[in-house]
Amino acid sequence: MAMDEFEREFETKGDDLWEGTTYSSFEGRMTVAAFYPVFIEETRDAEVTLVGEDENSRFIPCDESRWCHHDYQEDGERYRLLGHIEVAESGDWEVRFSGDVTGGSKVMIREASILNEGAIIAGIGCFGSVASCCMILLGAILAFTLKSGGAGDSRVSLDSGFVSSNDDETHLEQDS
Repeated sequence: MAMDEFEREFETKGDDLWEGTTYSSFEGRMTVAAFYPVFIEETRDAEVTLVGEDENSRFIPCDESRWCHHDYQEDGERYRLLGHIEVAESGDWEVRFSGDVTGGSKVMIREASILNEGAIIAGIGCFGSVASCCMILLGAILAFTLKSGGAGDSRVSLDSGFVSSNDDETHLEQDS
């Protein structure tokens, strides 16, 4: 996906995935084909934790991202972006909200699709097909170029009166 399409998708802020308040958690399905912007009421702040995160699946806070200036408005309420969640494996994930001094702040997770999962699977399938064809072609080239015969590997050795090659043995008389 081109960067402008990614930015356009981020501008729309995706579709509602979950809404709640701080000191709660979300449990649900997240996919590799989307990213998940996390918003909080405009004047509030909270900590976001993706349970089971690693270097590939994690919450990326706003200060590590270039989209910090984005905000969102729904039903007259203004929300500011806390960051976004990216996962490297589709499945069920838990997101916890804590650290809100006031408590009870409205938070929301939205889902912004990057690609649908069918497009990812089709892309992997096409790559696999092309790679397989290249390997078959390489194997055929190697089979024809390394085929023995004709001017293949010839060895000659002298051993006590016999000259031997890889095809036959010939007796050689010695003059004494």
